[in-house]
Amino acid sequence: MMWQHLLVALGVNLVLSFLAWKIGGVRGSGVWGGLLVGVPIYYCLGLSGFLVLVGMFVIGTVLTKFGYGKKAAMGAAEDRKGARGASHALANVGVATLAAILALITNNPVFPLAYVAALATSAMDTAGSELGPLYGKKTISLKNLRPVPPGTEGAVSLEGTLGGLLVAALLGLLGAGLGVISWPGVLFVVLGAFIGNLYEGILGSRKLLPHSWLNATNTLVGALAASLFLL
Repeated sequence: MMWQHLLVALGVNLVLSFLAWKIGGVRGSGVWGGLLVGVPIYYCLGLSGFLVLVGMFVIGTVLTKFGYGKKAAMGAAEDRKGARGASHALANVGVATLAAILALITNNPVFPLAYVAALATSAMDTAGSELGPLYGKKTISLKNLRPVPPGTEGAVSLEGTLGGLLVAALLGLLGAGLGVISWPGVLFVVLGAFIGNLYEGILGSRKLLPHSWLNATNTLVGALAASLFLL
């Protein structure tokens, strides 16, 4: 039974990774990176938990592609037309994968919450980065609260932040609707995502870490913050 479940997890991830590659959502390395995080997540949390990951990927891909030409002209677009690589998968989903594994090992409800919060934190970061340059009226640096160009590391806009909070809430609601977390846990997910992104913005504005490490730290702080609300 264990091997059958593992084979199903591998098969589902292979199919979806191939489809993601075909539509330009990931590049070659992103397929392998997706398998590294997707297979253990499916195995540990089942289809319900895996669908939260799928939701994050779909939302992130749509937002990245949306208005890409305008964002590229502003210098605020993802490179390679937004196709993600292995480093993106590991930085954005690595913490969530660890939480999924711990959820299986311990059967403690704090870890499914940490899992959803980590994904919601990453999704909020993506939404803010992709929507802020398009709709943000004023972008400020969290280092000194002064106006900066859209796309500046560690900068935020009101519109991008609100869009990010909405996306985090959507993922939290998806997780609750699928039974991965409780309905009250949705609030903890949103609060964790906000705290994680605020922390990342402060670090990013001071250029203390490479971008991929910022993303990983972002999700870790978001997951920990949400978990503390439950304890």
